This record gives sequence, structure tokens and C-alpha cells, in this order.
Amino acid sequence: MTQLDKKIYRVLSADDEYWSRENIRNLIDWGTYSIEFLEPACDGEEVLKRIPEEKPDILFTDINMPFIGGLELLDKIHEKYPELITVAISGYDDFAKVKGVFTSGGIDYLLKPLGKEELVEVLTKALAILEKREKLRQNEETSILQEHKLSSFLEDNEYSGVLNGKLYNPNRQVHITSTSALSEVSMILVKFHDIEKMTRKYGHDMLQMSYSYKSELKKMMEDENCVVFNYSDKVNEFVIFSTTSHFQIHRFTDNLINSIDIGSVGPVSVIVHEQPSSLDDIGIVYREMISCLMTRPFTRTHCVIYCESDTANNAIKERIGRRTQESIESALRQCQRSKLIYNIFDSCSFEECDTWTYFEMSQFITRIMNVFEENCRDNSELSQIIAEGKDAAEFGLRRIDKDTIRESISLMIDSSCQSGENDESDGSIGSR
Repeated sequence: MTQLDKKIYRVLSADDEYWSRENIRNLIDWGTYSIEFLEPACDGEEVLKRIPEEKPDILFTDINMPFIGGLELLDKIHEKYPELITVAISGYDDFAKVKGVFTSGGIDYLLKPLGKEELVEVLTKALAILEKREKLRQNEETSILQEHKLSSFLEDNEYSGVLNGKLYNPNRQVHITSTSALSEVSMILVKFHDIEKMTRKYGHDMLQMSYSYKSELKKMMEDENCVVFNYSDKVNEFVIFSTTSHFQIHRFTDNLINSIDIGSVGPVSVIVHEQPSSLDDIGIVYREMISCLMTRPFTRTHCVIYCESDTANNAIKERIGRRTQESIESALRQCQRSKLIYNIFDSCSFEECDTWTYFEMSQFITRIMNVFEENCRDNSELSQIIAEGKDAAEFGLRRIDKDTIRESISLMIDSSCQSGENDESDGSIGSR
């Protein structure tokens, strides 16, 4: 028989004779069949008392027992616990009793003294039934989950359309049941910056990942009427519409930040726009929230930003001025590695970039890349390296990972200097 390794089933036996109880206990090694053999019962009354608590999957019962006979016991079990598989055991080959066993839902009738071969045979039959049931249950659960995931995906598309200002057509079927839920709402944007980490635990199954994150966020929100959806244009962005109180929103942000492990999912930004907004304004509010997101510190820690009217208009420092940019261009033309290092990393205080805003880092990378791309325009091999470095730097930007950004820029410096005629021999930058 097939040994079950996914589920341990429970067997309960009942007999008023001690030797019979011990015989079935010791007849086989139940553990080899992935079965837990429960302490045998002495009569039918004891069986009925123990079933609710111990929840056996298979019952072996003697037909002739005091208080409640075997057939009466089988009738009661068949009525109250129809899923419990029952097998009758008797010292008498009585046709009427055999018939009664099957009428009462039993799967077999065994005669004493019980032998190992026939016990294994009936046990195989019982386990096959249980395995089939378990597979059907799992298939049903999987089917239901897939339906939920698909429905969730379709809802994401509908709500994302609203966010983009593409109000749904009333003449076609949609999954948003009521737009009243989107009237006078506060909005919360939850952005996971490290997509690789957030999807890895779900085997990169994006539907499962999205469904799981949304379920958890809604649970944390403690608002049955809130709407949580995965913005279809950004797999790592989740938007929440809520009519809940200021206190509940703050409690949600605290719970979210405190419950997320940076090591497993990376840094998370939470942007809160508490001022109630109408359906028509949702797209505008979202863009305001993205502007606020640009002001988050460039550090791999969680961050909560509350949108204020002047949040997105804070002064942004220019990390690379015109003079520094010209110095970088000159160093590139002359293949001066040390000068490049100084101008790009030291003069800009790159090691302190966790005090920069996200926008400042984005601006920094853009200007650096523009200089390198302009410098290698006539070198196809170098252009390819620079393009790869740019992709890596932008990846580091999205993940809020300064080490990746530093390594990508260092690679471009090394490659640019090595391609020149006046290459300095001051070592690789990657070791800084």
C-alpha cells in the first residue's frame, strides 16, 4: 500500500475483551502506515464520548459489547459522524449481523481471531478511501483559491482603471459592485521596493503573491468596508481606499511597519492621504502620493509619509551641480580614475546618501548616466557596458540599495578608464 506522508490518520478500536484490544494494537506496526493508534476503548459509550475530542478517522469495533452493542454503535456513528470509516469485528459468522454492518455504513466485517494479512487488507481499503477524500478536498480548495485569485486579479484591473481616470463603462460587466465605496475616502499607498524579495516566497507566482498581500493588508486595516487592490501597472504597489478614522489609519501604519521584516521583504514605504477624496479626484490624489514618495529618505528602512499640501514641494538639493558635472566630464575624457572617484563619490558625500531623498538619488543617477553615455557614444563595446551599468543602477534605485548603485557606477568608471589611452594604475574602484 502507499505510505502516506502528507497526513497522519487516527485509528480507534473498541472491544470489551482485553486480549482482543491488545491483539489489534500489536498485530502490525501502525506507524509504518502513517497511522496514530489511539488507546483502545472498552465499550460503545466510551467510543461516543471520545470521538468529538480525539477525532479518529477509522474505527474497528467489536459487535458484541455491553451497554451499546456494535450494530447500535455503528448506526449512531453513521448518523452523527458519517465521514468516520467503520469496520466491524466479531467472533461469530452471523449473516444478519454482517448485513447489519454494511447497512450501518461499515466497509467490512472481520472474524476473530484477527490475522495480520486481513487487517492490512481492510486497512488498505480504508486508507484508499481517506486518500481519495483528501485529494478531492485539496482539489476543491485549490479550485476555490484559484477562483478567488482570478476574481481578485479582475478587481485589481477595474480599480486600477479608476485610478488611471478610466471610469468603467456601465454597459459592460465589471467587478466593482458599487462606486459608493470610492466616495469620500482616504487613500493609502503601500509600496514594496524590493520586488525580488517580496515575490520569492511565493515562487514568483504573482497572482498568489498579490492575493496574499492584499488579504494581509485588509486584515491589518481592521476595516471591513475598505478596498485593497494591487495597482496593475505596479506589481509592488498596493492601494487602500478607506473611510476609517484617523486613529485606525495610524494604528494600521504602526502595525504594518512593525510586522514587516526588512530582511525578508526589503524596505516598505507607506504614503497616507487622509483628506477625503471623491471618485473623480482619485487619480490626482495618487499622483500627489507618488510625488510625496519621492521625498522619502534613501535608506533601507521602512518609511511612513503623511501627504500634506506642501510635502512634495520641499526644496531638493542639487547633488551634482554644473561645475561638478563638468569636472566629471573632463576626468572621463582624460581617463582619470581618482578624479572620477572624488567627484562622483566623495564631493557628493555618497556614503551619506541615506540622508538624501529618493528624488535626489534619482537625479544623481540620471546625471551620472548622462555623462557616461555621452562619453562612450563612439565606443560600441563600452556603450554596452554603460547600458548594463545604468540598468543595474536603476535596479538599485528601485530597491533603495546604495551598494548596488555604487558597484554599478564603479564598474562604469573602471571600464571607461580601461578603454582609454591614459589609464591610471591606481586600482579598481570596486574595492573602495
